[in-house]
Amino acid sequence: DAIRHDTPVPDTKLAALADFTRHMVDTRGLADPDRVNAFLAAGYRDHHVLAVVLGIAVKTLSNYTNHLFDTPVDAMFAARSWTPGAVTR
Repeated sequence: DAIRHDTPVPDTKLAALADFTRHMVDTRGLADPDRVNAFLAAGYRDHHVLAVVLGIAVKTLSNYTNHLFDTPVDAMFAARSWTPGAVTR
């Protein structure tokens, strides 16, 4: 919910994950080395960097596919549906 509402993530390690992931998306993978080092300093390891890349790739593939085929949101997730313009940063 914190990420969705653009408010601080209360757990520092999870905040580092959220910040790094956002940075990776915003820079399209051209991460600043200082941001990578900050992520690693938060307790993550090199394989976690690759896991973030994998997560972004899978989510992008899923989003593109669902947009192309107008896939309906499962009823159990309907309350979590994203509304364009709902979050600003």
